[in-house]
Amino acid sequence: MPILLGIVLALCCLSACSNDGSDGSDGPPATEGSGVTGLFVEGHVERAWTTRLRAIGQPVVVGRTAVVLTRAPRHRLAIVGLDTDNGRRLWRHPFQPSNIATGYYTRPFVGTSKSGHRFVVFQRPDDVARSDQWAEPLVAVAPRSGRVVHSTEPVDVTDAVDTCLDGEDMCVAIVRDGGSERVRFRLDKGGLRPAHDGVTIGARMLADGGLYSSGGTPESFGRAHAGKVQWVRRLAGTFGAAHTSDQGWSLAYDEKAGVFWGSVGRTYTSDDIDSLWRNRRPLSPSDTGVVGFDAATGEVLWRRKTADNYCGTQADDDLPVRCFHLMRFTKYVPGQSISGKVRRLRMEGFDVKTGRTTWSVSVRGKAAENANAQKGRVAGRITNLHLKQGWRIVFLTDGRTRAAEPGEVFLCAGKVTTYAYHLDDDASGVRRTGDNLRSTCTVRGKRVSGVPSVSALTSGAAEKAPGATWLVATARGVTAYRITQ
Repeated sequence: MPILLGIVLALCCLSACSNDGSDGSDGPPATEGSGVTGLFVEGHVERAWTTRLRAIGQPVVVGRTAVVLTRAPRHRLAIVGLDTDNGRRLWRHPFQPSNIATGYYTRPFVGTSKSGHRFVVFQRPDDVARSDQWAEPLVAVAPRSGRVVHSTEPVDVTDAVDTCLDGEDMCVAIVRDGGSERVRFRLDKGGLRPAHDGVTIGARMLADGGLYSSGGTPESFGRAHAGKVQWVRRLAGTFGAAHTSDQGWSLAYDEKAGVFWGSVGRTYTSDDIDSLWRNRRPLSPSDTGVVGFDAATGEVLWRRKTADNYCGTQADDDLPVRCFHLMRFTKYVPGQSISGKVRRLRMEGFDVKTGRTTWSVSVRGKAAENANAQKGRVAGRITNLHLKQGWRIVFLTDGRTRAAEPGEVFLCAGKVTTYAYHLDDDASGVRRTGDNLRSTCTVRGKRVSGVPSVSALTSGAAEKAPGATWLVATARGVTAYRITQ
């Protein structure tokens, strides 16, 4: 029976233990930065307001409204709208996370109708007893007033809600008449209609641009485009044997380049685990890897066999950054798990069309172990690494580095939140995944009180709102910061 390695640290390092991670692709080293880039602007930061909320992730801003998911009494969730000018609560609705897999992040979704109007879309429980516990109406809510503009019949949603492939409305998989159906929620007129977007019934969406997995054994994946299937391929042929999206994925779509790229998880049998411990190295260089493939044909354009997407950062999902790890195994449970410490890590940027390395930085020893952990990592399109020059801020867009200013405060990403959600007649509830919260920290990743710097706010770690305002959700609530010149 396949066994997934129980420790993420071990899983993310399996591809890099057979060599030094060079993979023949050393790129230009990181360079000293002047601190003046598109990510940074001059100004003074002041705290504008704080609203106490038990948020489970970052807000989504729609005009002058911040939409936030928060914990509610009785192991429930609520979705609220806040005025970005002053933090005043505008509206509140009960929120159901839908009948989706535990590993999906729970985030607010904002869709755009064909006429260009924006709506907050979610399942709103109405406390009506039904045979299907997860069947609740989908609603489209006006972001400013919180008014329910459209409401559907109760449906059992089995996939994360997302924008339809044509960029309009909301499409999702639901249970209907004993089977699965992919439907479109029409945000102008209301009501559910068949999606007719070419995505296979029961498919799992893997990335923007219509990339999906149709499941099965062996697993197939493909692309739906312009209402039809553009291509279908065996997933193992692209990513390698034993790889399956059942073990997770990290895939991105670069529309301008016409390229998908990323990684797909793999399963490990008990024999695999034992062999890893005996050999102290991966089974083969292709156990994991980052792959780039043509969006129009599915043809593989490049591979980095010993790389993976896990770098411990909280960068944008579509930021082209990959890592090479060198792992020293130290703990072993026969036939079950293997883990250890990262002794060397190289982080690099790359060209999505060719896979060519464009910049790289390397750390060893304790610095590599720290770099591999999410705890204490500066969030956004920058990160913090302990390089030869000391603790530095690394720009994940081009690899430049800089020292922190004296007393400079950054935004660090904590672990992904989890929560228990209870249905009325289910006392045990289900455990689900939220999203990342933030904390103020030093360049070393140590928590500290204070106001984040301009660079910390504008690097992608905070949500931009009108009026030079930036919003951040922490364990204490949602705080707004304003940048003045």
